[in-house]
Amino acid sequence: MSFEKYKTIDKYLLGRTIVNELRAFCGLCERAYEIIDLTFFTKRNIKTKRLCEIVDIKQKLIHSLISDNVYILKNLPDSFFKHFDNSFIISESIPYESFNKFYDFNNNVLFIDKEISDGKRLNDLLFEIKNSDNDVIIGIGGGRVMDIIKFISYETGKLTLAIPTSLSSHVYASPKIHVLPQIREMGYELTINSDSSHLSLLDLDFLNYMYKKEKRLIMAGFGDIMAFINGREDWILASKRGLDKFDEVVNRFIDFIIEKLKEININKDFKEWINEYVLIQVLLCNITDWVGSAPASGAEHMFAHKVEQESHTQVLHGEMVALGTLIFSYIRKKNLELVVDLMGKFNLSRNISEFHLTRDMIVNSLVKAIEEGKLKNRYTILNEINITHDLFNKIIDDMINEGFIYE
Repeated sequence: MSFEKYKTIDKYLLGRTIVNELRAFCGLCERAYEIIDLTFFTKRNIKTKRLCEIVDIKQKLIHSLISDNVYILKNLPDSFFKHFDNSFIISESIPYESFNKFYDFNNNVLFIDKEISDGKRLNDLLFEIKNSDNDVIIGIGGGRVMDIIKFISYETGKLTLAIPTSLSSHVYASPKIHVLPQIREMGYELTINSDSSHLSLLDLDFLNYMYKKEKRLIMAGFGDIMAFINGREDWILASKRGLDKFDEVVNRFIDFIIEKLKEININKDFKEWINEYVLIQVLLCNITDWVGSAPASGAEHMFAHKVEQESHTQVLHGEMVALGTLIFSYIRKKNLELVVDLMGKFNLSRNISEFHLTRDMIVNSLVKAIEEGKLKNRYTILNEINITHDLFNKIIDDMINEGFIYE
């Protein structure tokens, strides 16, 4: 096979990474080509090119290109905001407050926690957007905002421009739409397969400001990526049971991502490691597009979702995924030292009281996690054990006594 077609992506960091891996795969080349086509040669890429022409980001503003639809900019210029004076802009009150303080950005904004607080309001907004002349929906915020703008695009065909205000979530790069309460009220129950944001602009100056102001909003995303450590084990288990399909090309990319987690040096200046961080967030999203969510979403995610439902406070998803990865690594007696080291490195707490969680809430979430697996039709280690409160009480007791979890 010829590599001519793929020379067009060599300017992207992600592209170079994939092409280098492709050349090493030899006998796996056909599958590798299929995978790269899913990332760089789709209808979504055409929409991204169109949006890039509208935005017209100058080369001098670009810090790095991660993929065709993910740019890290040195900063967003004043002219950028003026360009979208009449666009629909979606945000949340708290992240928008920080963004507005940093940029004095006073455009009209629709807040998902106010104007788009339920299914009826979302449905009314969809009608308005679908019948408007504006082609671009802008999202400024975290994962919930990105899910909403992708859903609006899914329903209306409009282009999406994402400006993440944290890195606690990789939703800005994900082709999946999580079914938020507003979306569920419109009749959806399961995760929706769609386009990722057609263009994501990560503002380096703003994200560095947020890193200094609230480090957790940056570090929590590492916890979500750590899901590969347990998720891959569940994926392999399901494959052995004939319930999923193992993919060696994807397996090698997971190795690459885990090595990056080990290598990233957060003691260096933020601007020196953000490229690799965003790269592995984007790769995680690509993998879920190539083979589904299973390799990146095993029992640790089932547990995290139940904790989020049990908690009376808004816990960070990535921190709960990291905690779940720790628990299931302990149960498996595999990768435990690696998980402990990475949680320490990325300041991901193992003290459940810091999340305002109780021991009983953790145990209840572990017991109920199998329900989440059934909902998602996901086979994990939870399907292999006899789930009881007594079992998980003992596991958590042992982890506390051995110093893996603190109360």
